[in-house]
Amino acid sequence: MKKIMQNRLFILSFVADMVSNFGDVLYYLALMNYVLILPDTKLALSMITLSETLPILVGLFIGMWADKTRNKLDTIVGTLVIRILFYSRLVR
Repeated sequence: MKKIMQNRLFILSFVADMVSNFGDVLYYLALMNYVLILPDTKLALSMITLSETLPILVGLFIGMWADKTRNKLDTIVGTLVIRILFYSRLVR
């Protein structure tokens, strides 16, 4: 344990992950508060929940497929486009 705590790269990665997780929680809470002012709250809430949960549920299968592709950047951009499409539905 002492060796791990002395590893600068590990500490930096761990702190960066904690900051990222905290930011994700704040983002999700802000998005939930935004949904409350929309006219169709139930639909917006379900779309946000779906767009946040779907990548986790299908991540294993998409990950296996993504590892087999040549251009991994296209795969990442493609998944971001899907999330943007879900969020753009909220703006209407």
